[in-house]
Amino acid sequence: MRKGIFDIYFVDIFRLFRKKWKTIGITTLVFTVLGLLVALGTPAEYTSQVKIVPEGLRSTAGNISDLAAIAGVDVNMTNRSDAISPMVYPDVISSVPFLVHLSKVKVPVEQTNKTLYDYMTQDVKAPLLLMIAGLPLQAVAAVRSLLPSDSDTLKKLNQTIQAYNLTEIQEQTLLGINQRITIDVDKKKRILTVSVSMQDPKVCAVVADSVVSFLNDFIIQYRTEKAKRDYQFTAGLVEKAKQDYYTAQARYAHYSDANNNEIKSSVTIERDRLFSEQQLAFSVYSNLAQQLETAKIRVQEQTPCISMIEPARIPVYKSNLSKLTLLGISVLLGVFVSLISVFFSNYKSLVKTPIQSE
Repeated sequence: MRKGIFDIYFVDIFRLFRKKWKTIGITTLVFTVLGLLVALGTPAEYTSQVKIVPEGLRSTAGNISDLAAIAGVDVNMTNRSDAISPMVYPDVISSVPFLVHLSKVKVPVEQTNKTLYDYMTQDVKAPLLLMIAGLPLQAVAAVRSLLPSDSDTLKKLNQTIQAYNLTEIQEQTLLGINQRITIDVDKKKRILTVSVSMQDPKVCAVVADSVVSFLNDFIIQYRTEKAKRDYQFTAGLVEKAKQDYYTAQARYAHYSDANNNEIKSSVTIERDRLFSEQQLAFSVYSNLAQQLETAKIRVQEQTPCISMIEPARIPVYKSNLSKLTLLGISVLLGVFVSLISVFFSNYKSLVKTPIQSE
């Protein structure tokens, strides 16, 4: 009588594992060695988080309009919101112009200041296994760099980062920076969490603060670009209207002084005409000056404010798994894989073993 599929006893499995203890031990040892290499070759990572609240949808135009009305300025603003959706922020941060701008930030590295680009290319260490896997490619790149035709070209291209003309090294470096920055959008609480991971805790905090600062500048530029253009255009009209008013005023004064004692009708008509031109120029100048104040208030109204709940801090603890944890995971994984492989490789023999009669 033979066993069925569900008639395998645990004692048989235990005997099998005890019989194959060498296979289990070797497999576990291999996984342990690999885990030890991964643990020793994985650089420490630190993560700094910044929690911010984007510009609100409610507008405070009513309060500013009331203050402007006291000053005699009529501000006809609607309370509409044209803010950027927070869902677009990850795309903004991952864009090439943003990353190029961020790569030029000065970061503290070993009591010196260098750009983030230089830090990523010179100080960031890759995991040991990735370095070993990339040795052939590094050898090919080293041989190509020795060629005189390519050496000078690479040096020149690496000196300046141009968003529209990136080299292969610059493209990979910017991609590495982008992979170390993440944005989590909480739609319920309307809170954005910007996380930056680096191998240096100080660099991590500086980059996180710079990301939020650059993002704030981008949002302000986006929201106020139209209002600033209107303000600059109105300011040009005001300056021209002021000069026209001063010219008309000077012309009227000069004519009045020159014909002070004249009582001719022609003189009176000309004086009245010049006075009317002066008044018209003053009216245009006064109206444009009022519109300029309105445009100035509109710029301030459109300027968003990002409230920072939690600023960037230098992290104290590592964000990646510790070496001991990695080693423990590798040992457990080795034991699990070895037991599973031994069981399924000998499954047929366990099923075909006869059942001892009572």
